[in-house]
Amino acid sequence: MLVNLVRLRHQGKKRSTADIQADAGQVGEFSFSERARYVKSEPIMLACALRPGTCDYVIPPLDRARITQIRNGAILVTGAEQVPKGSKDVIVFKQTWWCRPIAPSAG
Repeated sequence: MLVNLVRLRHQGKKRSTADIQADAGQVGEFSFSERARYVKSEPIMLACALRPGTCDYVIPPLDRARITQIRNGAILVTGAEQVPKGSKDVIVFKQTWWCRPIAPSAG
């Protein structure tokens, strides 16, 4: 599903309403699926947004993602954003996405 995605946090801290409203967002193909796990447990979900027609992330994916709200056609997704730091390290932040579906253009 093609969405316009706005991050509601910056480095784990909530962004101001004015900052969020001024954000044009990112366009990507939204995916929500179970990720690989190494022990039997509850499913661990991964949310990602890919550049249309590619396998490139628009923004870092959300690990342990949960859909927390669906309202007026928009989806709120929370999880842990893993931002690469160097070649082997990652920084993990709380993140929430506001995803609004983009209607396919009539062709």
